Amino acid sequence: MRLLFESVRMPVVASFPRDAGTPLDGSTVAGAAWLTVRMFDAEEAIPKQHDHARSLAQWLEQLGDRQPGSTLPEAFRSESGVREVVVPTHVFERLPRDTLIAVDWEFEAAVA
Repeated sequence: MRLLFESVRMPVVASFPRDAGTPLDGSTVAGAAWLTVRMFDAEEAIPKQHDHARSLAQWLEQLGDRQPGSTLPEAFRSESGVREVVVPTHVFERLPRDTLIAVDWEFEAAVA
């Protein structure tokens, strides 16, 4: 697994449902969120947390006419109002379209 892209961390308030499967279930927590794009080699075992990985071609097809990127999940409220992160197209320029990628939002709670 290789990290291809990591956005700037943005301040958010995250609300976790009671059944989210995290230590923060049922709480509302301030912290930082950021978007990551990871690449997997064809022979590499994909970790469970990235089992949604798909080919670059499938991801781009799903985006349609929109720029490559992702919308902030509903559970996160950006303090700056930012809702979308765009991934620079140069990140994908030299990748074969069958490359497996995982696009994920990461969260880190603020330390009190």
